[in-house]
Amino acid sequence: MQDNPKLVVDGAHNPAAARSLAKAVRENFKYDRLILVVGMLKTHPCEGVLARLAPMASTVIVTQSTWSKALPAEKLAVEARKHCDNVETIPSVPDAVKRALEIAERDNLILVTGSFYTVGEVEI
Repeated sequence: MQDNPKLVVDGAHNPAAARSLAKAVRENFKYDRLILVVGMLKTHPCEGVLARLAPMASTVIVTQSTWSKALPAEKLAVEARKHCDNVETIPSVPDAVKRALEIAERDNLILVTGSFYTVGEVEI
């Protein structure tokens, strides 16, 4: 969606999709630091998604979409902390992306994922 820092959105919401996304990021992007913005639904297997993506990140920003079935950001943060030491909780998707842009440097990659509802709320 933008360069410098590069902002990528992807609807990966299950372990298989997260595995494919992790591989695509490793093979197709050069970056100094990955900032992961993730929001998921209550019905999504957050453990499997975060296990594949959060270890790649220097910072994970957990968020939640406005959809009624969104997993609360606080619950997602508990799982994210198992895979990354630097986890922030920002319930609003636009605010979470704004925060990622604030902390990102020129050669960083911001990856927004976890559900189509989450990526649908990204504003630039």
